[in-house]
Amino acid sequence: MSTGAPSHQPSSPSMRSRTDTQTTAVEPTFSSSPAANPSSLDGGVELSSITSSRLGTAEAMLAGAGEEELERFDAVASQREKNGVNLKDEEGRIPGDDEIWTYPDGGLTAWTTVLGCFIFGCSQLGYGLTWGVLLQDLVKQHPAQSVANLNLSIGLMNFFMYFAAFFGGRLGDRFGYKRMIAIGSCGTFISLVISAIASHSLACLFLFNGVALGICQGVAMPCYLSFSAQWFQRRRGLATGIVASGAGIGGGTASLIMRGLLPKVGYRNTLLIYAGMNASLCIVAWFIMTPRLQPLKEGQRRFPKNWLPKGIWGSPTWWSWLASISIGIFGYLTPYFYLTAYTTLKCPQLDPSSIRPAIPLVISNYTSGMGRILAGFLADRLGPVNTLFLSFFLGGLLQLVYWPFAENYGSIIGFAALEGLTGSWFMSLIPVAAAQLFGLEGLATIVGFSVLANSPGQMLGATLSGFVLSGSGGSYTAVACYSGGMMCGGSLLILYARFANQRKLFAKF
Repeated sequence: MSTGAPSHQPSSPSMRSRTDTQTTAVEPTFSSSPAANPSSLDGGVELSSITSSRLGTAEAMLAGAGEEELERFDAVASQREKNGVNLKDEEGRIPGDDEIWTYPDGGLTAWTTVLGCFIFGCSQLGYGLTWGVLLQDLVKQHPAQSVANLNLSIGLMNFFMYFAAFFGGRLGDRFGYKRMIAIGSCGTFISLVISAIASHSLACLFLFNGVALGICQGVAMPCYLSFSAQWFQRRRGLATGIVASGAGIGGGTASLIMRGLLPKVGYRNTLLIYAGMNASLCIVAWFIMTPRLQPLKEGQRRFPKNWLPKGIWGSPTWWSWLASISIGIFGYLTPYFYLTAYTTLKCPQLDPSSIRPAIPLVISNYTSGMGRILAGFLADRLGPVNTLFLSFFLGGLLQLVYWPFAENYGSIIGFAALEGLTGSWFMSLIPVAAAQLFGLEGLATIVGFSVLANSPGQMLGATLSGFVLSGSGGSYTAVACYSGGMMCGGSLLILYARFANQRKLFAKF
């Protein structure tokens, strides 16, 4: 997808200053951007006009790597409008420039496309959040294996999903989004079926429920997460937020279904039923999604060549950013994987074969979906970097001070709801926070590296929690201290990047 106007080049700082002062000109001009350097990368105050509504999710940014040109144009246009230059006509279009690609920002076809993408988010992204329900049954199948070893299966899936997503977006740009979505969905169905049939084999569990499933889901993920952006500009954040919320909503719904099926039909048949339901939903979703790609001009590439801005590896802000999202992610998934087992332990009066022990996990998944949508509104009011800090900090703080004292069913549900609502924001904020810190040049590649930086924590975070649980003699307080400490640590690591660029404590940044 190329949502921007690739024929334009990003403007240099000097060109921006000239066009901003010459208010008699109507059309902005663009020139080649100079090489970025660490000092320029450490300042993001000129990006105050960038809001979450202009950018999609982190995974969606892995496709259509050329869209930052249009976003830079919009930022310049917004700033010039603030300076008294109205670039748009009564219909909200920029007059005299037929090269600018417009967006419907609504309509039946646009919203049915969002619905199709949302269904893919529910059916594919939601699977990883059901692991807490499936894990209890797998422990019975593999009594000789520790929880940490079994968690490595879903950890491998998360790792390879985000690793494959780095390339999946580019493959979608080259070969077509719907084609890559279809390939990834077919592979997901096959992997689920094989992992269900061969669940008694630990090696097959790692290979098909881990590696193969992760690659197949990763290939499709950036394509359906960014697909709706072809139809939206002003409401892009809302559209992609709805799609991304499918992870929590789909995970919560699937957890309810699986919890009801597992005692009756067992792990194998439950996963086969889940795979069949997913396949049916994906077929419907695929047919209601309508592509809308900007026509290419002669010699124009839809698969642009770009890399990280020159000098970024020498920027302390860059290392603060990478350290924050790499460390904080280690504590993110632990509550989702252990809530069901924790509820069963603390509330022995509940029937372990009923759905009630899984209710906290379901609620956490649903509020996670709500939190991803809420994140954009908070980021536009508090600033994306501030909001990302709060997501890590509040998510970690809840695990440190609330989880160890949640001893009854009601308090566990309260913890699950708050943790899901606050601890999931950061995944939606990576693109806009990166834009605030580093600018729009090479933004898609910056986001791609940020997603890759998540991969180790996605793979090992919950597995290390299992080792902590075993090493502490089954103490969930130790688990909460580990996972909460990692999230709080991630929040502290972003503070250098924040205060190096904006020293005022209560400033919107």
